[in-house]
Amino acid sequence: VQEGMKITKVQLKSAELSGDSASDLFGIGSLVLSIASDDPSLPMKELAVLNPVTSSSGQALLKPSSEAEVSDFFAQKAFYLIVDAGLSADKDQNLRLNGRFQWEIQYR
Repeated sequence: VQEGMKITKVQLKSAELSGDSASDLFGIGSLVLSIASDDPSLPMKELAVLNPVTSSSGQALLKPSSEAEVSDFFAQKAFYLIVDAGLSADKDQNLRLNGRFQWEIQYR
């Protein structure tokens, strides 16, 4: 984006979460990806979901919401991506997930 241009539309096109090993997703029943910022006028917004999580490969492809337009968040100084993992079984270890996200950004 060049100086003077404005972001007009932002949508998440794909979201993939993975663990360090295939067993990292074991015991996770659902995954929800949301976006938030420090601006109290911007409520947290759900971006993508996977329910149930059935991956045995250690990768989970979430289904992006076609209605989640988030250009207001990209206009902020900072925003946060939050993953809510619904556990279907207790975990005795830390859960570490890596994410790959593809965005469609329109500007003028």
